[in-house]
Amino acid sequence: MKNNKKGIIFYSKIIKDNDLYIRVLSSDDIILSGMVFGGHFKKKKIIYQNGYFIDFSINQKNENFPPIFLAEITKPYIGIIFEDKYKLHALLSILNIIKLSIVEGQYIRGIYNQTEFLIDKIIF
Repeated sequence: MKNNKKGIIFYSKIIKDNDLYIRVLSSDDIILSGMVFGGHFKKKKIIYQNGYFIDFSINQKNENFPPIFLAEITKPYIGIIFEDKYKLHALLSILNIIKLSIVEGQYIRGIYNQTEFLIDKIIF
């Protein structure tokens, strides 16, 4: 992928049959949103889950349509915390705080690094 950015998925919603609408907190401390075509298929469903860190690229062919995400999972992997319900609740709380407190396009310096640091502490 060219023009890779790093981010964390904090919101995803199924649109139509297998398409997803996702919102990502990028490493540039900006909220980005867009579509993932076929994101709810069996192979791609694993990648686009809330709380996962991804390397992504965004393509926008037309101003009238939302951007399209292409992504791959990256570290830190959060699969470890699914067995511990307290860590899982902490992760969901962090994601909900991000979702409720930051407006799309708003810039808050250092929020991505602090979120990544906090999730690293929860994982280990």
